[in-house]
Amino acid sequence: MKLIYYSPHPDLNLQSLSGYGTHMREMITAFRELGCEVFPIIMGGATAPNETAGSPGSPLKNGLKRVVGARVWETLKDVNLVRTDRSYESSLRENIKTIEPDFIYERASYIQLSGVRSARKSSVPHVLEVNTPQLEERLRFTGTRSFLHKKNRERDREQLCSTDLILPVNTALKEYFMDRYSLDSSRFLVLPNAFNRDSIRRDDANRERIRQRYNLGGRRVIGFVGSIFEWHNLESLIEAFEMLEQRDTTLLIVGFGEHVDHLKQKARESRRSGDILFTGKVEKQHIFDYISVMDICTAPGAAWYQTPIKLFEYGAMAKPVLAPKTAPVRDVITDGEEGFLTDGTASEIAARLGWMLNHPGEAKEAGRRLQHRVFHDFTWQSNAKKVLESVRSL
Repeated sequence: MKLIYYSPHPDLNLQSLSGYGTHMREMITAFRELGCEVFPIIMGGATAPNETAGSPGSPLKNGLKRVVGARVWETLKDVNLVRTDRSYESSLRENIKTIEPDFIYERASYIQLSGVRSARKSSVPHVLEVNTPQLEERLRFTGTRSFLHKKNRERDREQLCSTDLILPVNTALKEYFMDRYSLDSSRFLVLPNAFNRDSIRRDDANRERIRQRYNLGGRRVIGFVGSIFEWHNLESLIEAFEMLEQRDTTLLIVGFGEHVDHLKQKARESRRSGDILFTGKVEKQHIFDYISVMDICTAPGAAWYQTPIKLFEYGAMAKPVLAPKTAPVRDVITDGEEGFLTDGTASEIAARLGWMLNHPGEAKEAGRRLQHRVFHDFTWQSNAKKVLESVRSL
C-alpha cells in the first residue's frame, strides 16, 4: 500500500529526541517493513533540530507577551496557526494528487484541519493518531484560554468527526473522546505506544565511562531518562530521594528541558545535593548506556492520558520501574507484577523506592516480567499491521 504520513504541527520535528520523535520514526519504519511505500510530510522538518535546554524564547517575544497579555498572546498564536494550516491544506492536496496514496496517516495536532479536510476533498481514506486531549493539554501548557476557545473546540470536533478511524494511544483517551463528542466505539482503534527491540544500542566501554564520570562505583543508582518538563514530577522524586534511609544511592537525571534549571536549584537546596546528578542532553544512541547503569528507573509523573515511552525503554532493559498510578500506565504495568506504582507524592515515592532497594531480587524479577511484556505485547510493527487491516476494511 501507498500512504502519506502527515504531521502538520510546525514545531514537531521528525528527528527530535523526545518521545513524539521516536513515535513518528518508528511508525514510518514499521509501515515500510510491512512493504508499504511511505511518503512523510512533516511540517516541523525532517532533519535534526537544534534542541537546547530551557529555551525561553526571544526577548522581543517575551516582551510583547507581557505587553498584550497572555490571553491575547494565545489568541494571536491560534490565529497564526489556523492561517498556516490553510496553506498546509493547499500543499497537502497537491501532494495527494501527485502521490495518489491509498490512505493518509496523520499525527493529530492542535486545531489543525488540513489533513482531514484534504482527505475528504480528495476522497482518500484518513486515519488520525491522537496522543493527547489537545485543548486540555494546551490549557495546561499555557495556563490560559485564547478568545477563540469555542471555535477551537469546534475545530477539535471536526478533526475527530471527519476522520475515518481514530487511533488513541490508550483506552483513557478513547473514553474521553467518546464522552466529549458522543462518538461511537466503532470509530476507534486503540494503538498503544510501543518499542522496537532492534533500537537497543549498548556500548560496554561507554557504560564504564559513565560510571567513572559520575563516580557510581559502589553506588545504587536511581534514574530518570527523558525530556524534563514540569509534569514529570521530578520535584517529588528529589524530595523522596532526600527521605531515603539508604545513603549508598545516587539520583541520576538524564536529559534536558524547560524545567531543568528549577530542578537544579531544588537539588542544590537538598541535604543530599552531592548525590543528585544531572547529565544534560544525551545523544539518543547513548540512552541505553545510561539506563544500563541504573538499578531502579523512574517515571514519577505523567498526565492522565500519557503512556510514557520511557516505560518501554526501561522495560526493554529489564529494569525495575517506578511509575504513576494513571490508567494508561496501568495498561502496561500491574502494580507489584511488572513494576511498582505510586500516587506521585514524595512520601509514597520514597516508601516504594525504599522497598525496592531493600528487596532487589523481587524488584529485578518485576523488571524481567516487564521486559517480556514489552517485547511480546507492544511492538510498532504490530501497531502498523492493525492499522493496515483496519484501512482495508474501511
